[in-house]
Amino acid sequence: MSHLPVADQAERDRLATELDRSFFVEAGAGTGKTRELVSGIAARVAAGRLRMERLVAITFTVAAAGELRVRIREALEERAGVDAVPEEERLRLRRSVAEVDRARIETIHAFCSALLRLHPLEAGLPPDFETLAELGDDIEVEERFRRWFDSLRPGEPGGEAVRRGLLLGLRPHRLLQLFRELTANWDLLEAAGWSAERAPVLGRVPALGEDVERCVALLSACREPDELYRRVDALRVVAARLRGARNEDASLAALVDLAGAPRLGNAGRRRNWGVVGEANACVTIRETMRSVREEAEALLTAARTAAIAAIGAELRLLVVDHADERRRRGVVTYHDLLVRARDLVRDHPDVAEALRERWDLIAVDEFQDTDPLQAELVLRLGAATPPGGGWRDLAISPGRLWVVGDPKQSIYRFRRADMALYAAVERSLVGADPRARARLSVNFRSGRRIIEVVNAVFRGPAGLMGSHGAPPGVQPEYVELVAHGPAVEGGVALFGGPVEGPASGMWRREARATVATIRRIRDEGWTVGEGGDGGARPCSLDDICVLMPSRTNLGNLERELAAERVPYRLESGSLI
Repeated sequence: MSHLPVADQAERDRLATELDRSFFVEAGAGTGKTRELVSGIAARVAAGRLRMERLVAITFTVAAAGELRVRIREALEERAGVDAVPEEERLRLRRSVAEVDRARIETIHAFCSALLRLHPLEAGLPPDFETLAELGDDIEVEERFRRWFDSLRPGEPGGEAVRRGLLLGLRPHRLLQLFRELTANWDLLEAAGWSAERAPVLGRVPALGEDVERCVALLSACREPDELYRRVDALRVVAARLRGARNEDASLAALVDLAGAPRLGNAGRRRNWGVVGEANACVTIRETMRSVREEAEALLTAARTAAIAAIGAELRLLVVDHADERRRRGVVTYHDLLVRARDLVRDHPDVAEALRERWDLIAVDEFQDTDPLQAELVLRLGAATPPGGGWRDLAISPGRLWVVGDPKQSIYRFRRADMALYAAVERSLVGADPRARARLSVNFRSGRRIIEVVNAVFRGPAGLMGSHGAPPGVQPEYVELVAHGPAVEGGVALFGGPVEGPASGMWRREARATVATIRRIRDEGWTVGEGGDGGARPCSLDDICVLMPSRTNLGNLERELAAERVPYRLESGSLI
């Protein structure tokens, strides 16, 4: 079978031949990034540039790490079996096949755990420290919060801050949510600070009450009570509370009452209202209450900001102390692993140097989902020694670092992974060596028609990945995919139609039609495989996937498949 030329083969060749270069690889969906990573590792092994015990490959999941380990072993075996490979290279490859398990091919958390176990005392941890599972971490955080909340006393700084927050509408479960978020980012709190100055509200609240009372007084100008009349009439008690507020607590409570009252909006009809002074009473009420609302909301926002700042200052101390308590107990969370490992290589130059000497290649997959802690750790381990300046400006040792990612698939901003970080690391590597950037654009997974549609929808300033006014560093540039396989006949086929009768009958008919279509696809030899080298080929049952929106019709479909003796595999509750 002849193989079609790959449009970006020159880039792929560089990854496997320029062994003294660190790479920042941008690889779109379906471009075979893992295959190129594995090929690059095999090339370094064959050339005598890499031993398995000197390899670090960081992946996003445990499953991905297991798959990568298998693929590295298979690539080494395959290359060792090529007749043209010199005997010396063959021996290196075969030795490495037996030594694959000596490589550190694992998730970032597992890698950080390994670093800390190599140097626990420098990290401030006991050698037998334990990693707290997510469930255990959640339970411990909640228990810590409840103990703190139950210990609050009126008049004390923490108790007063929380009392004020509750007065302003903050609920305990929101406090717990805030505590969780701060705990998940405790490393950022040590240098953080919030101004907890109270926002003055007492001076303006009675005046707002007088404005509302003037609106209530204008109700006498209403000829025919309408929705505006009813909403303003309901503000009598709120107006009295605002005007009668004599302290900060009463003022805040009155503002909260006003915020909870129905808004006037465009309620009311001008013809139902008379003229008072020189203006229609309906218009006067609307304009006055709009002004009152705006000022009241500004006062509440300032008060709530001050209250949250005061609570945050209290929680900051609690969270940082909790993190240090875990360290003293010899317990670390997943986030602790990242922070402690980063601190280890940042604050202990001798440890960082020893770790750099330990490994020759550090490869990071799915780099678009890497957060600043992970990125700093990787760059410090890949840096030329001695490192100087900020971690974003570190000079990387030639050939030591390989990162691969696709900015279009970045989905973990809530975990601090964002495009600004991705772009900063790219600038750091490419700025030092313009040839460090490699882009893989040939897609082996999807057909030519699909690729053309995707490019048309996403490309250009007006496309779905255009900046649309976003600041630089937020939206990645769209790099067009290139279809590898030839175009073939076929596309989307529709079957079925309207069905009358009860739902139960409709579900059964849908199941029968689905199975009949599956048999038709197989028996008529419909073609698939547009994205591959060989182009179209007859479809087999292994190529067919039935997607279902719910489990509702799953039983009928299974019965029809069994009745027609069509073998299938149930993957989940919504996918056959």
